[in-house]
Amino acid sequence: MTLLFVSQIRAQQTCSLYTLSGTINGGIDKIILCPPGAIEDTGYYPYKNRLETKVVNGNFTFTDSINYPTPFILIVRKTGTTYNSGMFFIDPCSQTIACNIDSLKKTPEISNKTMREWKGIYTKAFKNINYEINKQRGTEDSIRKIYSNKIPLAQSTDLLNKKDSLNNEWNSLLLHYTKEHPNSYVSLWMLIYVLSNGYKSVYDSIYSQFSDSIKNTPTGLTLYKRLHSARTIAIGTLFPQLYLYTIDDSFVKLPKFNKNNSYTLVDFWFSSCMPCKRQFPLLKKLYDNYKKSGFQIIGISVDQNEHINDLKKIIKEQDLNWQQYRDKDYKNANELSIEGYPTNFLLDKNGIIIKRNIKLEELEQMLRESQQ
Repeated sequence: MTLLFVSQIRAQQTCSLYTLSGTINGGIDKIILCPPGAIEDTGYYPYKNRLETKVVNGNFTFTDSINYPTPFILIVRKTGTTYNSGMFFIDPCSQTIACNIDSLKKTPEISNKTMREWKGIYTKAFKNINYEINKQRGTEDSIRKIYSNKIPLAQSTDLLNKKDSLNNEWNSLLLHYTKEHPNSYVSLWMLIYVLSNGYKSVYDSIYSQFSDSIKNTPTGLTLYKRLHSARTIAIGTLFPQLYLYTIDDSFVKLPKFNKNNSYTLVDFWFSSCMPCKRQFPLLKKLYDNYKKSGFQIIGISVDQNEHINDLKKIIKEQDLNWQQYRDKDYKNANELSIEGYPTNFLLDKNGIIIKRNIKLEELEQMLRESQQ
């Protein structure tokens, strides 16, 4: 414990200033620097999560403290203009970046040591598997269009098995890459990303390969805790008790299981999340069709106090007539290692986790078959 404490002090003492000098076209007057959505407000960043600066004649500069290489994106929010850059890494040094407002979600041109690793040896190591994964995604999208998102169960199972196989291969490559590059912050942040989609035991093996200097960073220590938490909510484990608030701010403990419930879907979301809102029509249809058969939904919003009116508006407009609660300060979401939205957990009648992030089309098939 003493060594760990000393390491943390050293990490804090070596914190350095970084400068990001950039250019952007399109007559922009201000620009925001923030974490990628999947890891914003998750506790992995030991410093400011969001910075804003003025753009003068297409030029801008960010200067702040940073402990070690960290991923960011750039955002522009202006009437008639929306720009989100692709992810890039900032190092604790001076670096330049060039943004094209017409290149939405593309990584801007930036050069530093971590970016050279990411675009160089890391990309080369994962080139083949990423090609196969993207190819499989294209195949799945084509099949979904053919069947209007109602893929036959046998074909859906084949797609899921292929996806799992490719993901397992990707995880094995990350394990191998981390063994060869134990000081890689690219590996560290990639492990954080894949953990957001659900825990797998190989993630502990990957984490064990990191150097002590990475493990003892604030981000590394947070990841260690999240891996421990994620182990407790793996498939086949009992879903933990949550401490939540009702929409009207009453404190409650959930979930409460009824043996008559065939399945319970615990759905984490927030009011400005477009993928969250796109799922509501089908989710409402499933709830209305199968609630008499014991299907229940527990909606948990991570909207904070300043967005409570937006939350109430969405619930009313979408007619979300199942249980709705709030997770203040992301306490439960953080403990459950939730870093992307929507995130759901499908539980059986005993509260055992049987699926994480189940697609609603697959859920519909399960509910239909449970009545046959």
